[in-house]
Amino acid sequence: MKVLLTNYHGISAGGSQQSTQTIAQGLIEEGIEAAIASTGHFDFRTIHFGGFLPLTFFQNTQLKDFLFGQIKKEGFDLIHAQDRLTSFAAVLAAKKAGIPCIVHFRDYWFACTKSTCLRPDMAECSCSLNDIAASNPLYRVPWEALKIGLIRKNLHMLNDCGKKIAVSKAVHKKMLEQGIGENTAIIPNPVNLKQFVGSADKTLFPKFEGKKIILFAGRFSYEKGIKNLMKIIEKMQAEKKGAAFALAGDGPLKAWAEHFAKEKGLKNTEFFGNISFQKLLALYNACDIVVFPSVWQEPFGRVAVEAMAAKKPVIASNVGGITETVEDGKNGFLILPNDINEWVKKCVFLLENEKTAKEFGKHGRKKAEAEFGQQVIAKKIINVYKEAL
Repeated sequence: MKVLLTNYHGISAGGSQQSTQTIAQGLIEEGIEAAIASTGHFDFRTIHFGGFLPLTFFQNTQLKDFLFGQIKKEGFDLIHAQDRLTSFAAVLAAKKAGIPCIVHFRDYWFACTKSTCLRPDMAECSCSLNDIAASNPLYRVPWEALKIGLIRKNLHMLNDCGKKIAVSKAVHKKMLEQGIGENTAIIPNPVNLKQFVGSADKTLFPKFEGKKIILFAGRFSYEKGIKNLMKIIEKMQAEKKGAAFALAGDGPLKAWAEHFAKEKGLKNTEFFGNISFQKLLALYNACDIVVFPSVWQEPFGRVAVEAMAAKKPVIASNVGGITETVEDGKNGFLILPNDINEWVKKCVFLLENEKTAKEFGKHGRKKAEAEFGQQVIAKKIINVYKEAL
């Protein structure tokens, strides 16, 4: 079987691209001949196309024609779209070429231009004009309104694909609300478990010497619960001075978080910014706890699964797809996002109860191996391919 995957951005862009890379590696190991069409780079065969304005119109013309040309040139049996910037084009190109198309849904892009369905003021977002105005600077309002209008106009096309994949029940629920949820398999994002086998070398982080480390890894944005996280750190450091916080990532609230830490005099808190995946792996191995304080209906929660793969206990928000990965009291704790006191209580508990923390980590690793391993997911996706062909 010869499969063309599509993802607009390259491997370094984020979680979607990391999942695409891991899926492709798993498919190849299962004997599938896989290539990806992208503007960026992946660690397997990549067919590059030029950048285009991220509007549906350009997917439906330029990118569709490019993908159709590659299908005819190389004889791909199936096309598998991985993101919002290539899905419409993939469906149209596949239809024109007479081959099946699989569309992968990892967030809520089909319902919200920010993919969050949550406004910065924590109100639910349906991407009405009022919602867009409340979520964006004035100069971006016309652009965001145009984007959601075009998505809604073309949404029906997604029902022309052979099969859909949602990464969680939370995503599938939103798909059903938008009328695109039929013919969908629920398959979680994969993790390359081999990457997470390593020793806990805290000497890599000299500022944290002699301290237990609590790790946050992700985008510094309102939906990821950054403001709650800083409150947790402030309260934690008053109650447990031996704990250090490692914050990895970037985003619109990073400067705010750094200012908050400085203003409140928060010690033992280090902002790493955007780091390589290898350094992130080192942080996973060195840390004692991973926190995941999202306030939106997190579509999947890759960070939680990566923490499990690294044998670390997870303290996470009881929202969205996270509830499908973290088992409360088994591999971590699930807490209401805004219950700061409970977050602090659970952090202190795991720091003081090393045996429980290790048991959580072992259980998490077993769950990751059974449900989220690269080859486990690859086999499930191949079954979807066979159904579509």
